[in-house]
Amino acid sequence: MAGAIADEFPLTAVVLIENDSLRFALGRARNLLRRWRRRGTLRTLADLRDRPLRQACATEMERVAEQRLRAEGAPPRPPALDIRRCRTVNGGDAERALRSLDPDVVVQIGAGILKANIFGIPRYGVLNVHHGYLPHIRGADSILWAIYYGMREWVGVSVHVVDEGLDTGPVLSRRHIETEFGVHPGELYAEATAIGRDLLLGE
Repeated sequence: MAGAIADEFPLTAVVLIENDSLRFALGRARNLLRRWRRRGTLRTLADLRDRPLRQACATEMERVAEQRLRAEGAPPRPPALDIRRCRTVNGGDAERALRSLDPDVVVQIGAGILKANIFGIPRYGVLNVHHGYLPHIRGADSILWAIYYGMREWVGVSVHVVDEGLDTGPVLSRRHIETEFGVHPGELYAEATAIGRDLLLGE
């Protein structure tokens, strides 16, 4: 998606969160501790038990989605871009990187939940491409939840403005994806990504 944006807007730059750092791992550990305090021991242990399965599902979905997007002509790698590397999503390093770019608009691509110190930086706001049909389904893994509950009306993609809530900002554009749930989730994810790119660019 970054490549498609850069084709339309040559001044595009990327702030990349490197999630293999020690600081990122410590941040995840703090989040886990907060979740344990909020949800209790049994629920937290269930989350930890299920994490390898969720990671395996995510890896398989990404593999199938990448194959589908490549088959449709997506470039194997994004073009040369101005990349600023950070260790946190909402920390001082990410904030400094964004402020140094003085952006008009930021497009969030898989960065997690942004806080006000980040989504308040660009002049016109932060846009998110959500793989779900808002407001019916919010949060992560929307396609998988739609399949799990058999809710076809949840399957789609929405472009919305990021605010302090979870996928609660104003919806700028959205499109429903017709499906009989007979295809691989990765295929749906790829289709949602391609549609999200088009919606983002106004096509």
